[in-house]
Amino acid sequence: MNPILAKPPTAARQKDRLVEVLGTGSGSSDRAPACPLPPVSSSSPPRTPGVAGISCRVLLRGRKPRPPGYSEDPKTLGEHLRRARLDRALSQRQAAEAIGCHSTALLHWEKGTAQPELRFLPAILHFLG
Repeated sequence: MNPILAKPPTAARQKDRLVEVLGTGSGSSDRAPACPLPPVSSSSPPRTPGVAGISCRVLLRGRKPRPPGYSEDPKTLGEHLRRARLDRALSQRQAAEAIGCHSTALLHWEKGTAQPELRFLPAILHFLG
């Protein structure tokens, strides 16, 4: 039979195929499958073959890795600014707007290639808390 003209499999055949692939048939083991299969009704429209539509709700409890450039022990003003910005999940543009400077100025402060002018220090102290 021509695969282009073949009809899409029914939901029952999809479930049988998933059971075959995942090995969660009635006699394979006594414990429940890790991801229960969704209920199949005869009135549901046929789906494309594959495992699309199956989902599991898993709660991940691990900590996110720190972003690159995150200083655990900041020593310079730029490192303190970068750490405070990353802790608040702000972009450089958003942090620069909060301080009242241009984003390229904040970039240079964080890199250590420039020092902020005195007029920005009160806003920087307010930003750092």
